[in-house]
Amino acid sequence: MEVSTAPYHELPQALRREINVMLHLAYQCEGEADLDETLHRAGLDAQSFCLLDGDGRVAAYAAVLGKSIAQQGQAYALGSLSCVATHPAMRGADWARARSRPRRTG
Repeated sequence: MEVSTAPYHELPQALRREINVMLHLAYQCEGEADLDETLHRAGLDAQSFCLLDGDGRVAAYAAVLGKSIAQQGQAYALGSLSCVATHPAMRGADWARARSRPRRTG
């Protein structure tokens, strides 16, 4: 397993499409996934976090949205968690803990 993080707008199109398919499955959406749908507006500075399995496929995805605003001369940084999902085939299997547990010898 590998965690990959990058600004959403910098992700390769192929990875964005794979994320869209996985989210479509995870959220049990009807119809076909829109492979070219943009998940996050550019103005929200989305930081993407992908958990990739051993074959480089998306096992889980989350994004953190950020935005700075000014109110009455004060600057504020806002953040929010977005699009959190795990591939349905990987739910409840305890696969991450099993792979990260040290093996005992002897």
